[in-house]
Amino acid sequence: MQVQIMGIAWYREHDYPEILRIMADAHVLPMSYREWEQKAERLERETSSRGVRAVRAIIDPKAFPSWCQLRGLKVDANARMQFANAEAYRIGRG
Repeated sequence: MQVQIMGIAWYREHDYPEILRIMADAHVLPMSYREWEQKAERLERETSSRGVRAVRAIIDPKAFPSWCQLRGLKVDANARMQFANAEAYRIGRG
């Protein structure tokens, strides 16, 4: 049986102001860490309730722009999703 796995972009509280500064689409993110955390935890619970393993893919605001640049991506939701899924794949293989 194959386990389904999904990455969720995750932020550390102390990084959140910098996350908002670097993201091209910061306007779609909650302004406060607490609000973001509540939404992310809800997504995590919903994912798990569907039988999918949720992986918290922590985005480091210092390294993420370089990760995006190497892949020709904007620093936005699409890149966050790609990063989270790459982390899920990496963890799922290990």
